[in-house]
Amino acid sequence: MSRGDMHPATWGAKVGNSWRTTNDISDTWDSMVSRADMNEVYAELARPGGWNDPDMLEVGNGGMTKDEYIVHFSIWAISKAPLLLGCDVRNMTKETMEIVANKEVIAVNQGNQIVLCIDTLSSSCDQSMSASMKSIWAGPLTGYRVAVLLVNRGPVRNSITAQWDDIGIPLNSIVEARDLWERIKKARGAAGGKNGPIISNGLIIIGSNTKVGWVHYNWREEKKPSTRNGTE
Repeated sequence: MSRGDMHPATWGAKVGNSWRTTNDISDTWDSMVSRADMNEVYAELARPGGWNDPDMLEVGNGGMTKDEYIVHFSIWAISKAPLLLGCDVRNMTKETMEIVANKEVIAVNQGNQIVLCIDTLSSSCDQSMSASMKSIWAGPLTGYRVAVLLVNRGPVRNSITAQWDDIGIPLNSIVEARDLWERIKKARGAAGGKNGPIISNGLIIIGSNTKVGWVHYNWREEKKPSTRNGTE
């Protein structure tokens, strides 16, 4: 089987439904993040019936922290990678089970829509993203929802934001954000407005450090009520 060195993502759809895009992963943060970056190069070649595989999950093997494993599982899930467990499933800890059995995150993985990595400057994600301390993945789900993953690659806590148009939500849509790890709804409001899960300049914030969630939106714009004489 090709481990990515023969670029099977460029021809694999003719002969199979999944292909490796990277060399073998190891149970370290640097290895995991580098495999995510390598896999992202081929993101637009993935499709229903043919998916990119950046290698198995290392969650539960002990080489990373719980937070780092959450990042790992989140990236693989939103990238629609096969969620193949690489740990000893006979001896998984409660902490590992809480990560790999998150049904809402798994549901994001099982959708057919393609999710791309974008940076905070709205450019396509490529190998240069490995030098950035912040990464944003976003893509459509069913039911007028958008999956969003915010990853802080740095060693200190940091806030990460994404612009509405970057994640495919029109301004003035009615939105509601949900954090899939905390399993709570964050807020509700208008995209670009003063209320809801937003900060200045029409930016959405789902959380800090690493978060994955969905944003539900309504395409219809809110109409301002008219006065009796027809003016607003």
